Amino acid sequence: FHAVWRRVPKLMDQAIMGINAWAYLGFSYAVLWEDLRLWMGGFTLLLALFYGGLGYAVLRRSADNVRLSLLALGISAVFVSVAIPVQFGAWSAWTSIAWAAQGTIMIWFSFKLRQPQLRLFGYAVFAAMVLSLLYLIHIQEADTEALALSTPVLYLLASLALISVPTVA
Repeated sequence: FHAVWRRVPKLMDQAIMGINAWAYLGFSYAVLWEDLRLWMGGFTLLLALFYGGLGYAVLRRSADNVRLSLLALGISAVFVSVAIPVQFGAWSAWTSIAWAAQGTIMIWFSFKLRQPQLRLFGYAVFAAMVLSLLYLIHIQEADTEALALSTPVLYLLASLALISVPTVA
């Protein structure tokens, strides 16, 4: 109702909105996980799109309500981060690539929007990506020569290329 009445949410309102989003996702996972496991990443992505659209709509409706818009966009970004490993598997190379792309986009937006806090979240996504890739390299059962051209190393190189994009742009 903050968007409808153009009221700026207080800290308690923001906390309740964040808790509501996570509670809905958690209860949905509890109910749907066993029967619809293959669809959970897409479901989480749809929730992210919903919150992203909500953030955009709130900003278009009232430019004074930037906090609510940023809260919804933040929830959306975190849901995208959650959707990736849910869909592809927590230790998938595709998860690492997607996190590298997401971190790149977040850092680029942080410069465009002049939001250094967003940059910190982008770095956190990069840290998760690096840990994921290090784990993939660690579980790779290959000798040193095969590791040089193995799939995780190629994904690491692709991820590092994506990380360098914000410094060039």
